[in-house]
This record gives sequence, C-alpha cells and structure tokens, in this order.
Amino acid sequence: CTWLFAECFFIFCSLDSDICGVALKENVIQLFNEIRNENQVEEDTTGTELQIENIVDELKRTARRKIYDALAECRIEIVRHCNENKPITQKVRENVIKTIDAEKYSITEDEIRRAQYEELSGAGVLERFDASIRDNKFTAMYNEFIDKVVHLAVEEYHESEKKILNAFETGFDLTPSHPFFNEIEESLKEYIAEQCNVLSSEGYYNSLIRRYSRNLFEILISTPFGNNARYRKFDEERRNFYSLSLFGDENEIQVRPDVQPMHYQILFHMNLDADKTNDVLKKAVLRVESVVHEVVSVNSHLYIYLQKFCDKYGENTTVELEKLLIQVPSAETSENEGLPLFAIRKNPTVDALTEMLREAVQEGNSDNEMENLLTEEKYVKFFHNYKKTIDKIPEEFRTDVCILKNILDEHVMNAICIEIPFLDLVKQNIIILQESLEKAEFTSFINKEKSLILEKKYNSIVEEAEKRKRKLAVIKEIDNILCSEK
Repeated sequence: CTWLFAECFFIFCSLDSDICGVALKENVIQLFNEIRNENQVEEDTTGTELQIENIVDELKRTARRKIYDALAECRIEIVRHCNENKPITQKVRENVIKTIDAEKYSITEDEIRRAQYEELSGAGVLERFDASIRDNKFTAMYNEFIDKVVHLAVEEYHESEKKILNAFETGFDLTPSHPFFNEIEESLKEYIAEQCNVLSSEGYYNSLIRRYSRNLFEILISTPFGNNARYRKFDEERRNFYSLSLFGDENEIQVRPDVQPMHYQILFHMNLDADKTNDVLKKAVLRVESVVHEVVSVNSHLYIYLQKFCDKYGENTTVELEKLLIQVPSAETSENEGLPLFAIRKNPTVDALTEMLREAVQEGNSDNEMENLLTEEKYVKFFHNYKKTIDKIPEEFRTDVCILKNILDEHVMNAICIEIPFLDLVKQNIIILQESLEKAEFTSFINKEKSLILEKKYNSIVEEAEKRKRKLAVIKEIDNILCSEK
C-alpha cells in the first residue's frame, strides 16, 4: 500500500478548502483510517530476542530426547545386523583369507637358482637359506594380512559411525534439503569425534588381530619346516596353540587339546585332509547309530574311539567298520512294540562296539602315540632321517601357506569373533554420546550452531519483526498527518 499512501498524501496536501475540496479531503482521511486499520499489529510482548531464545530452548529439550532415542535404536539395529550376518568375519574370510595365495608368495625359481649358484650345501646351510627367505615372506605376508583385516574392521566401524551421525541428524530434524545441511553435518562429525576420541578403532583392532595371528604366522611362515626352531616356538606358545586349537570344528571340541589335529598339521604336515576325515566320521556315526539304535553323543567313549578309528583307516573306514559291525550283537528289543531294552537298562551293543573300536585303534599303536609326538625328543626323532633339499623347500613352504590359510579361516576367525569387540566399541561410543547430551558440551554445540540449525525459524521471526516495523512506520506517518489536521 506504499504507492497508494504516497498518492493519497500528495492529493491530501494539494486540496483546497472549498466545499468540494473539503468533501474529498474527508474521503482521503477515511482512506487513511482504513490503511491504518489494515496495518494494525498486536502488541509485541516477547521481543525478537526472547522469541529466538524460546525456540533455542525448545530445540535443546526436543533434540536431547530425540537423539537419545535415535541412538538407542541405532544400537539395537547395529547389534542385530552383526549377530545375524557377522559382516566383518564374512568380509575377512572372503576378501582376505581366501585371497592368500601360495603361488603369490611362493619361493621362485630365481631364488632357487641363486641358492644353487652360491653352492649352498653342508650342515645347516639349507636351513639358513630357508629361514632367511621365509623371514622376507613373513614380513610381507603378515603386514598385508594385518593391514587388510584392520582396514575391513575400521571400514565397518565407519559404517556404524554413519548410523550414529544419522541419529543426530534425525534428532535435529536435518535433511539434505536443509540449506546448511553440509555445514551442520561437518560440525556434528567434529562433535562426535571429540566425544569419542578416547578410543582409536584402528589401534583397537590392530592389537586384537595381532594377538591371535602372530604366533601362527611366525611358526608356519617364518620358521622352516622340520627345524628344531619350529618345535621350540610351539613349546614356548604351547598354551596359546592349545587354546586356539579348540576353536576348530565342533567335533574337535571334545578332543583333548594335546591331540588336536591342528598341532600335527603345523609341526608334521599331518592330518591335512581334516575336512575329508570329518565327512568320513559323520557317515560312520550315522551307520553306527543305525546299528545300536541310539544317538552317539560326541562326548561318549564310543564317539571318541570311532573318531580315532576314522583317523586310522581314512577312506577305508567304511569297509573296516563293517567288519566290526557284523560281529556286534544286535540290539535287543522288548515285546512291547519293539521298545529297545536299553531304554530300560544299559545298551550292551554300545559297550561291545566301543571295546572293539578301542582294540582296533590301539592295534599297532601306543595309547599316547599322538601325545608323545609333541615332545622335543619325539619331534627330533621324527625328522632324524628327513633330508632337506633345495627342491623340497618351495613345496614345504607352499604346504605351510595352505595350512596357515585353513587355520586362519577356521580357528583364528572363530577365536577372535571380531563382532564381539566391534560391538563393544560401538556400544561404548553410543553410551558416551548419550551421556554427553546432558553435559555442557552439547549445550555449547547447540548455542554455536543454532542460527544454522534453526535457519528457517530464525528467518521467520526476523521477517515478522521487519514486517511489524514497516507497518508501525506506516501507522506513524498516518497518525502524524491526521494529527496535523485536527
């Protein structure tokens, strides 16, 4: 109405005092009154600063509650995802362990020719060559393994950080359409990092992976096969190797730590067909259950001797087992609907078969043959007639790499169970962030970023204040004109 007010004011000032002019002047005064009424504003009882202060206080209250709840939901979602999918473990198995290539790190023909050119021979010379070249392989393989696993773990942690960041954005009702979304997001990242700076995810995972894998890399990659140094390394870390061996196949849990197949793979390159042996064992268990008419428990004497029987006969297990089964008395049943008598008393078929299996596995073997091999005396004796040659060294190393790969995939990844420490770290950070919402740091953050977060509401309050100011100016001018005519 500014142009209309100016036009009316010009007319008003140019009017004569005659009758016609008086009538027109009255019409103009009436128009002024209408303009004044249209520009009436309610009394400002709060003031712009107080309005802004009120919306900031409201933001602090609502944001605290909404962020706390969003973080709680975030924690539940991350825990569910990890428990159901084991994302880090799967990524490490697929992207790291499966890519460990025996050929990539194999001892090359050039390295062999160099050794032959230098006429390496004599006592201990081949062992020194083997140890030297393995040291170089160890450094490259171990560092690459650690770097890749830590990278995957940290990468997954960064994914959790994105979800945590999203919880804060939800609490502040921030969307990418917000004019200052990027600026606020960067500030939120800084705030989250400052609150959680006591924990370094990279160092956290680095030490964890090294704890469970270094001994294995050292004994299989750095230490030559058949060398006394390999046994000494095993003996020094015997308790750790015993513990690690229990994280293998569920069938191995029932086997004593000192006779676990893993140790004999590492020290003697024995039991390299463990997967095949497990298949044979499963079939043997099913066959025995069909004869004894009861489930064979994994901690029973029958199961233990059956397992040893499979280890002894390997692919011939089925044939040899049938020879025993035809000698076993059939399971008796009662006259009441064929109910097995061992449902009432002890099963004699199980006892008979257990004894047959015990005699079969002990025939030609001492009871403690496997256990005795883990002494230094037996180790030295085992390799007494073993002749190391330059041609054998690459194959020994290739076998060690394959053993390393299998143990990492099964025992080490099961032992680390990396999702547990991952979730522990995430939970700690979420708790820290939830607690920070009630501290001065969060209040300071809002005070610092309030003009950006509340940009739309800020602009609305300022625009209303400017509109009020313009209306008051119009009313003031009209009042001045009308007062001058009284």
